[in-house]
Amino acid sequence: MENYLALMADVKLNGEFVGDRTKTGCYSVFGRQMRWDLEHGFPLVTTKKVNPANIFGEMLWMLAGHTDLPSLRRYQNKPEGAQTIWSDDFKKFWATTTSTDMYNASTECGGYIYGKQWRAFSTDGGAECDQILHLIDNIKSVVADPTHPMGRRLIVHAWNPADMLEGDKKWVALPACHTGFQCIVRNGKLNLKFTMRSNDVFLGLPYNIAFYACLTHVLAQLTGLQVGELVYDGTDVHLYSNHMEQVDIQLARAPHKLPTLLMPEFSTLDELLQLTGKDFVLDGYTHHPFIKAPQAS
Repeated sequence: MENYLALMADVKLNGEFVGDRTKTGCYSVFGRQMRWDLEHGFPLVTTKKVNPANIFGEMLWMLAGHTDLPSLRRYQNKPEGAQTIWSDDFKKFWATTTSTDMYNASTECGGYIYGKQWRAFSTDGGAECDQILHLIDNIKSVVADPTHPMGRRLIVHAWNPADMLEGDKKWVALPACHTGFQCIVRNGKLNLKFTMRSNDVFLGLPYNIAFYACLTHVLAQLTGLQVGELVYDGTDVHLYSNHMEQVDIQLARAPHKLPTLLMPEFSTLDELLQLTGKDFVLDGYTHHPFIKAPQAS
């Protein structure tokens, strides 16, 4: 994860101080990219401790199409009522939204967030599309025929303008930060690039990288492929002003060897979604101690 540490140092050195919606202030750069060969290890940061079960559980939650906190807690193996990474945004959402026609309306629901967009992407006309099922089917079609027209169209969007552009927090607890991803099949391998409109480098980015690395492994297993490259494409890449001390601590640490992801057996999406975050194991995950930092929301 040397490239992640290099990006963090880049933002610290070259970031322009700007205000932001959280009123925290951050140091921001425009447009950065990183890549990893997933055959050489699982890209989870080792210069601080991260709980991988939370990451893998959130991935399963989104793949299942859920948008509520109780199901997120089940996938993340958390007790009822436990705090999650989404809890604060959900509270603010329900304190400010004026919508009376909310998807799965409940104060424990985040509105039209990732799970809704991935599994029931809708238009103003009311039609819905299960992007994940279509993606899996289309990857299999490309595997069977490399000249298949979907070969360069294996795309999933989390950003739906119909839901994200009308006011702040009207339809969603938080407009999608990772706005979409695209897969490419080459030489029996699945490659994936994910795009982020806005990215908290210290707290969020390690989570995002591991999330999409695991998703690549999952999609590869579902479609009979090996894993290839993971590519990160960030637009507003930033460090919050109240994370700078923690950044210095992390940059002073030497990274350990990357772990290996061990996945349970599954061959269908339904089988996959019966699992939880703890069913995915990182073999050889050696890490430095946890670094506490406030979440800007």
